Amino acid sequence: MAAPDAPVSPRSRSAASFDRNAGQRALSVAGTARRDDLRLGTLVRAISAEAETVAAALSVWLGQDGAARPAAVARLITEVLRLDSLDVGQDIRDVAKRLARLGPAPSRRRDLTLFVQRYGAAASGSEEGSTLQALGTLHGLTRERVRQINDRSLQRRAGYTIFSPAFHRMARPSSRSCRSGRPQRTKPCAPCSVRTYRFAARCAMVRTC
Repeated sequence: MAAPDAPVSPRSRSAASFDRNAGQRALSVAGTARRDDLRLGTLVRAISAEAETVAAALSVWLGQDGAARPAAVARLITEVLRLDSLDVGQDIRDVAKRLARLGPAPSRRRDLTLFVQRYGAAASGSEEGSTLQALGTLHGLTRERVRQINDRSLQRRAGYTIFSPAFHRMARPSSRSCRSGRPQRTKPCAPCSVRTYRFAARCAMVRTC
């Protein structure tokens, strides 16, 4: 005779409910994030070899019991919600760390530092990040060398999309209506600096319509 199912404790029911709720929040926040995303792509691909978006990767599993889900599902939900909690300064540092990891190990710390000091103005509350000349003087490099290092960091994002709730929240559409075939431009909201915002636009972290 088969053993009766073990009773589900209130705590277990609460945990399962939280998982589903967290999953639904992750879907609403990052459902359209793609499998080539710099931060979420690895987890999406770990869940499904075919899924093109976070929504496609998660939707199959959200209706099932939490114990049946691959570990990558819980990690993806947790990561989406973590990214959604970041402010602009934290977000740009997180992106910078990931871009630095794509580069050679000996220069990762320097690349990260220069990148955040150049573009991460929101992290310090200033209106602009440091100038190339100021960074060169601080680190014993020429202005041109600082520019090359930061450009190289930006080039590492080639082939990746970057999901960024923080920048999407900071952006606001311009008052001009969107014309068919011509993407609408967006403007930064304080305290997002112009330089930080331009970085986000170059990384496609701020959407156009």
